[in-house]
Amino acid sequence: MVTNMENHPFWAALVAKSAALPWPQEYQGAPRLIVSTVRGMLVKGETLNLKIIALAKTPAKSVVVYYRKLGAKEWQTVAASNIARATWQAKIPAATEDFEYHIVAETATGTKLTWPATAPETQPNHNCNGVRFPNSHVLLLGILPFGVSKG
Repeated sequence: MVTNMENHPFWAALVAKSAALPWPQEYQGAPRLIVSTVRGMLVKGETLNLKIIALAKTPAKSVVVYYRKLGAKEWQTVAASNIARATWQAKIPAATEDFEYHIVAETATGTKLTWPATAPETQPNHNCNGVRFPNSHVLLLGILPFGVSKG
């Protein structure tokens, strides 16, 4: 059975009431990070381009990507650049080995946002195939040793 608003007369009053309210001019929710494309594999030597949305009521102060080769202790950083309002872009340099990364942003009010939300409090699970396990705390990428054909 298909139904629509005409089948429910009480909806008209609710919709009219909401439609009369002005749209908010700023984001109303809790601050959060959104990574639009999450990759699991790269071709050896490929640069990882990240598009990051730092969503908050006021623009973020900074967005930083932390990455490291699997097994390394020290994180390297790449500062993201602001390309439009809440949208940031970062490029992790061409990789020749598997690596992992996470993102940290600081809002204008000093709130720290982390993606994924659990990174990097505990040691992540490692997998040489670049598959992210459900309880992993940072994203890790596998590097393919060859080009991928689209045939």
